Amino acid sequence: MINETIRNSKKIKIFPFVITNEILPQRVYPALLSPEIIPHFEITAFGGRPSKDKIIDRLDKEIDKREGYKKEWRSKHTKIEIASLHDFSNRIENGTPYFEIDDEKYTVPREVYESNDCVFIGTNNLTHDAYTADAVNNGKHFIVEKPYVVTKEGLKNVEDLEKLIEEKGLIGKVTAHFAHKPASLALFENIQGFVGEYGKINKISGFYEEFDDPLKGRTIDTFDKNKSGGGICLDTLGHFEIILVALGAHIDLNGETFFEWDSYNGFNSETYAKVRHKIRDGNSFKDGAEAEIIVSKFADRYENPLNKEHKELILNFEGGHNANVLFSENKIEIKKNENLEKTILGNHPLNEYISVLEDFYKCILEGRESFTSTKVGIEAMNVILHLYDHYRNDKHKISKYRQNGA
Repeated sequence: MINETIRNSKKIKIFPFVITNEILPQRVYPALLSPEIIPHFEITAFGGRPSKDKIIDRLDKEIDKREGYKKEWRSKHTKIEIASLHDFSNRIENGTPYFEIDDEKYTVPREVYESNDCVFIGTNNLTHDAYTADAVNNGKHFIVEKPYVVTKEGLKNVEDLEKLIEEKGLIGKVTAHFAHKPASLALFENIQGFVGEYGKINKISGFYEEFDDPLKGRTIDTFDKNKSGGGICLDTLGHFEIILVALGAHIDLNGETFFEWDSYNGFNSETYAKVRHKIRDGNSFKDGAEAEIIVSKFADRYENPLNKEHKELILNFEGGHNANVLFSENKIEIKKNENLEKTILGNHPLNEYISVLEDFYKCILEGRESFTSTKVGIEAMNVILHLYDHYRNDKHKISKYRQNGA
């Protein structure tokens, strides 16, 4: 559904809203203010659960907190976040409308829908499907944070919603920012060439093992089932499953599956997980190809800790070549027998949300489905929920961490 206003102005009116402790997902607002995105989207208003006065007070506290960060690795992102939080606060204080969202009925004020083309849903994971249904029922394009759903009931709701999305000609996109990292986008742009030259994918291995502070508030929320998270599989494994599905893989849920997990001291959900399953079919994959993925937040606290963070996707092709997708280094290395043959650099913005919003904009204008569409989000989350149902129990729990808090 592309109205003439959008066609003529080439500027899409967007309403971003959030119902969690985050003001807006940290990279979203800077992306909306970026030179690449400002010509495409007009922010008409903001929304959240607190009152306007409370949100301004919250913004001030967020700014003070970030100005107190000492860690060197936070400095670059912190400066961007502080600048965007100042801008956010100034806009709300100086006239940009701010709406309180009904977090019991999961609805957005009618006047918001009447004056916008689309919404950005950055709410609690448990409410994504409900706010999506509200947007679809009001005939609006939407972009929703991942994970798209976190329960079987939610999965059924969004599966039923797909027909209405198609009937109304709406664009629904899951953010899936890992899939929009420069190295990931380079993979999507080159995958058919790789398959043509090296053969189909025999195996794909994913690693996202990072060093994090277990006492950091945002990290704690990530694993709190009542807040923004619920476990490393929802938070990070979901990113890899979305990449697999977007590459054309269909996971064999009835086939051989391996799952193990552990929870670092003080957390009541998994903070480490290792998953292995078969791929039934897929354009780029050999039938029966294997996917193995390891995700963790506290890899420096393993019983045998990593020397450095490991963030990589490795594709092994039939012809013997590997494509190493290096997320942190924004590049792909093509190797055979460990010999480097070629390097492909990512040429997209480092703030993945700029790429998320650019794709969303193009999909709306061109009336085509995103490569991280809601259908892709549904298929990926079906895998995660299947793993939770069948394997996240004490039988599959291992001892991966030093549990003494060291």
